Amino acid sequence: MKTVRITGIGMGTEESLTKEASQALAEAREIILTDTLARRLDLSLDTTLNPDAVITLCKVSEVAARIIESSACDIAVPVSGDVGFFSLSRTVAKGLQKLKAEAQACRSSAVGAETGPGGYDARHDIKLEYINGISSMAYFFAKIGRSYDDVRIASAHGRSTSMVALASYNKKVFALTGGEQKVHSICRELTEAGLGYVTVTVGENLGSEDERLVSGSAAEIAEIEFENLAVMLIENPNAADSSQMLRDSDFERAKVPMTKEEIRWISVAKLGIRPSDMVYDIGAGTGSVTIEMARKACESRVYAIERNPEAIELIRKNMAATGSYNIELSEGRAPEGMESWPEPDRVFIGGSSGNLRQILELIISKSTRGFRLVINTVTLETLTEAFAVLGELGFENAEYLSISAAKSQKMGSYNMMIGANPVYIITADYCGAAGAGSTAGNAAGGSSAAGH
Repeated sequence: MKTVRITGIGMGTEESLTKEASQALAEAREIILTDTLARRLDLSLDTTLNPDAVITLCKVSEVAARIIESSACDIAVPVSGDVGFFSLSRTVAKGLQKLKAEAQACRSSAVGAETGPGGYDARHDIKLEYINGISSMAYFFAKIGRSYDDVRIASAHGRSTSMVALASYNKKVFALTGGEQKVHSICRELTEAGLGYVTVTVGENLGSEDERLVSGSAAEIAEIEFENLAVMLIENPNAADSSQMLRDSDFERAKVPMTKEEIRWISVAKLGIRPSDMVYDIGAGTGSVTIEMARKACESRVYAIERNPEAIELIRKNMAATGSYNIELSEGRAPEGMESWPEPDRVFIGGSSGNLRQILELIISKSTRGFRLVINTVTLETLTEAFAVLGELGFENAEYLSISAAKSQKMGSYNMMIGANPVYIITADYCGAAGAGSTAGNAAGGSSAAGH
């Protein structure tokens, strides 16, 4: 049996190695290093290594295969930081499981010199051990003299994480950065979204001779270039509470139609938005539904389009007033301007300007996993059109709901119930190529003349 120790090496220096990690490296007969880690690993670690150990460099995607092919019985796989914190260790474990399953699937036809009776392959007899190291987060917060038990943790390294969304709804966000999402690019995005005032503290090349700690506003940090190996703390004292429902009084309306709060709450609930969902809002009006959805999609973005220039300005004001900045706003008549939007998980249509079919056809052309749709309308014409179009385009689970609400209003010594116009809320799922089982979890969009 091979023993493979996934070994956290902290910041990659001898000083940041734990005693247990040093022992694992000293006992290993083979040390498998990723090419990325080898470039940052302090060569002083050579004094810790077994002098007879084979050191193998390979790509991340090749580590699991190399473990199986190795003839060594004691293997160490160094990983940066801590094995349980956005670590390569998960990739290695999954890779070994996949290769073992593939070997078992073709066991009957793959019996050879290295396999035992019945096709048993001794190369897959592996015992994984995990040795924790010092994470970049623990090291960074110790350096700046702060605690981290109240931070939202994220990784933007090689991921599409929306740092604007996280910074909008969390007072403190700690993030690993790298790839396309370097510190300065994230800060530029924060600044462009309206969050240039938030405080950002950066740790670059932690543990090395080139270590750098910098603090300032996002707008200031955006002007400084940073390398891949950096972490950042974003502090927003004005972070919005994403769990709080918004009242009509929270929005500036002017003369732009706005979906009333009761209808808004029901419509957004029907969408079933999850924090990581990508959301569309077509015919955004004052932005009341847009912002309500943005709070639900508190780890992602809402892509909104509105053709009225006055409404566009209102939406921007309402975004700032409510602290909801994870909205990509476009001016125009849908579906024009939507071509470059990413694939959606949820779609709300509050105004289609007579283009309901064209809008839905464009969204369907983007869909690989399906989406949920909610359409609001106050007219029978749009209701009739939606009924026909949803059926023709293959939507499922269509539901047509008519809501009439009345609210008390003080008149002299009496309270009178004043009714609003009825609103039709249409809900449907588009499964498409995603197939059965992709209904409510990943379903479809909407259209309306109600305004929001």
